[in-house]
Amino acid sequence: MPTFKALVFKHHRKKDGTYNIKLRVIHKKNPVYNDTTYFVTDKQLNKQLEFKDRSIINIVNDLEKAYYDQSNLMGEGVNNYTAKELAEHLQRKVSANSDDSINFIAFGRQYVNRLVKDGKGSYAGKFTRTLNHIIDFFGTEKVMVTDITSKNLYRFEEYLRNPHSYVRKDQFGNEVKYHHEGLKNGVIDLMSCTRKLFNAAKAEYNDEDRGDIRIKYNPFGKYIVGRPQEETDKRNISPADIIKIRDCDSLRPGSRMELGRDIFMLSFYLIGMNTVDLFNAIVIKDGRVEYNRSKTTDRRKDNAFISIRIEPEAKSLIEKYRDPRGKRVFKFYDMYSNSKVFNSMLNVGLKEVAKKLGLEDMVTSYWSRHSWATIAANQCGVSDDHIGFALNHVDLRHRVTNIYIDKSWDIIDNANRKVLDVLRFKNDEEAIAEAVELLFN
Repeated sequence: MPTFKALVFKHHRKKDGTYNIKLRVIHKKNPVYNDTTYFVTDKQLNKQLEFKDRSIINIVNDLEKAYYDQSNLMGEGVNNYTAKELAEHLQRKVSANSDDSINFIAFGRQYVNRLVKDGKGSYAGKFTRTLNHIIDFFGTEKVMVTDITSKNLYRFEEYLRNPHSYVRKDQFGNEVKYHHEGLKNGVIDLMSCTRKLFNAAKAEYNDEDRGDIRIKYNPFGKYIVGRPQEETDKRNISPADIIKIRDCDSLRPGSRMELGRDIFMLSFYLIGMNTVDLFNAIVIKDGRVEYNRSKTTDRRKDNAFISIRIEPEAKSLIEKYRDPRGKRVFKFYDMYSNSKVFNSMLNVGLKEVAKKLGLEDMVTSYWSRHSWATIAANQCGVSDDHIGFALNHVDLRHRVTNIYIDKSWDIIDNANRKVLDVLRFKNDEEAIAEAVELLFN
């Protein structure tokens, strides 16, 4: 029977420092190597070029399993194939299950390469620029076609127009963080290029003549380039749904689903602390997590500093993910190459948790922040000013009110305690409402 293994080769290292993961198929003692849409860097490999990044290990395990599953379905018929024929057949089967398997970035780079070969290098440049922005927005190079939705397109356009940070590699392969004040011009061109790439992917993967339609939807039917979205997307879930996520058990230890559940709840317990700040946090002092919010630290005179009391609900998760070496608060930097990969992988797991629980919304880590604020306002009666303080939205030294000038952390401690108290009750909307009324009214 054939065997399968995902690996990389030293001599395949690209100029940008990445390696394409190959899937080796050995059949009848003959090896064949299939290209995949996945790439890794030196940081994700050990000296023997073996995968050490947990997120990558999960990916290659899933990939190898998919090959074994498909070959097992073939039964004895597998012996009718040569190694090359089998490798090609399995690659088609594994990649043809749905549009979930189409990597939009990988396709985009193929599209750019074709333009360059056709002598259209100057035209190809704007598509490369578009792909880079898409990678920055999603925080990963694994952007699937199914991620290109009308909601994400509106969010992507908003991201381009507003101040944001991104990471690029310099000529030495080192990651350098840059800050952009937001695009004033060129947004419509970038969104148009995204549409052209999506339509090109549909032309590539869909065969209408044979009824083989892998990309079945068109996000540009709802999203209109340059036209603002009519409503703000919902980004919060109810207390009952948060309790469902908190109590979701039977998850494989070390899995992405476990990570997604844990970090969503940890972020919620810490007043929507962003994943980049969880990844980089270095200070716990006197029972408080203290940090400068990355998103606004370079735009605030107080460097966006905040101090959050560690409530009992958060303690077990903090200990679970504590950095044993003490370099940072959490060990996430040892598990993932950077905060974007960390965020991407936990969101994959969190969406799987939401699916397992039958939640209508495909929750992401950022929803913990919106959910905290919504519960604080609607269930707990916390004022808008105090919510803004808790979310670290303002430079408090420029407020007039004395309570803000003193910068009393009691304000956010009390607000957080009220919000977390809402989750003390059973997973029932009516019971939660009754308990909240007793507690706060």
